[in-house]
Amino acid sequence: MDLKKWASNTVELLATVPPEDRACELLSLDDSSLSETKVLDMQWSPREDTFAYTFHPSPIMNTKRGMLSCVARMFDPLGLLSPVIFFAKQLLQRVWHAGLSWDEQLPPEIADLWNKFIIPFSFNHGT
Repeated sequence: MDLKKWASNTVELLATVPPEDRACELLSLDDSSLSETKVLDMQWSPREDTFAYTFHPSPIMNTKRGMLSCVARMFDPLGLLSPVIFFAKQLLQRVWHAGLSWDEQLPPEIADLWNKFIIPFSFNHGT
């Protein structure tokens, strides 16, 4: 298997990778214009060596269908967001146990918890 689009915050390591296999050009970490690179659906900043997760929820629908749509969009292959996603899945499980149909409105206690969970994502797209 050939690995492509290499990115690193170590110039020495990246120098050993052929240019055609790099995700970006060799950049000095002293360069303030160092751009972010997308890695496993997250933004990685080589300069700061940090990850940022971007999630754009669909318009809030307080139904089982709307919840499942939002939860299914939370892609986290590294498991870094597991506590956040676990809470959302736990709420979704409560909806299943309540026996609601796909487009039936959520019970007030679940809708309140769901809205408190999902509304901050509507305003702050980086987590």
